[in-house]
Formats: sequence, structure tokens, C-alpha cells
Amino acid sequence: QKVNKGDLLAEIDPRDFQARLDQAKAALAAGEARLKEARTGIELSRANTRANVQQATGTVHQARAGVTVSRAQAAAEQTRVSQAGATVNTAQANLQQAQAQVNAAQAEVARAEADVARYQELFNKDEVSRQRLDQAIATAKTADAQLRAAVDKVAASQSQVSEMLAAHDASAQN
Repeated sequence: QKVNKGDLLAEIDPRDFQARLDQAKAALAAGEARLKEARTGIELSRANTRANVQQATGTVHQARAGVTVSRAQAAAEQTRVSQAGATVNTAQANLQQAQAQVNAAQAEVARAEADVARYQELFNKDEVSRQRLDQAIATAKTADAQLRAAVDKVAASQSQVSEMLAAHDASAQN
């Protein structure tokens, strides 16, 4: 059979190539999703690190308050008036410690709420499971409860400081 220039000799079925192209596009999309997830994980790690640093700072304040308490207790053994003064110092140190706990609890609440917001966005995009979002919500609720407990402890410590100041003033007058 005679073949002329430009005549179609063979036609390649494009379905195999199209299937490979579709596979490559799907692999690219999956890779981009993993990249996005990794970036989100980095941001989450950064937020956790900041919260941990804030918690560590609160712990340092607590430790410093504990040192103040120990010094106040040592001075309390000298005289009855100095004992009342040391008791006031102890109550104030407990107040400082309670306030440091509030600061640490506030940092934890902020971190937990940020986690919930991030996981809610990721859940809305079907990038994390409902279980992970529920864990973040539970952590936020726990952090909120710990904050309320820390605030209550501050109020109790403030009351104790007032009582100790009154006792110290009564000792000083005798």
C-alpha cells in the first residue's frame, strides 16, 4: 500500500500516558499535603516550645518562692516578733508562688487554645482525625480547670497574707 507524506501510520493510545500523568499529579498532591502537614507540625512544635519555656519560667518563679519561704522560716526561729514577720514572708512567698502558677496556667491555656484552633482548621480540611481534635479540646479544658484552681489558690494565699499581717501587727504591739 502506498503511503503519502503526512499520512497517519499509527496512533498511540493515550490512556496509559494519561493514567501515569494522573498518578504523578496525585503523588504531587500527596507530597504537597505532607509538606503542609510537616509545616503545621513545625508551627505546633514552636508553639509547644514557647509554652514549655513559659511553664519553665513559672517553675523557676516557684523555686525562687520556695527559697524565700525557707529563708523566712529560718528567720522565724529568732524571736516571737521576727517569727510573725517570717510567717508574713512565707505567706507572701506562697502568694508569689500561686501567682507564678497562674502565669504558667495562663500560658498553658493559651497554648491549648491555639492547638484547638489549629486542629480545628486541620480537621475542617480533613488533615487530622476527629480524635486528635478531641484530644486538643480535652487538653484545653484541663488547662482551663488548672487555671481556675490556680486563681483560687491566689485568692486563698492573699487571704492568708492578710491574716499573717494582722498577727504580725498584733505581735509587734505586745
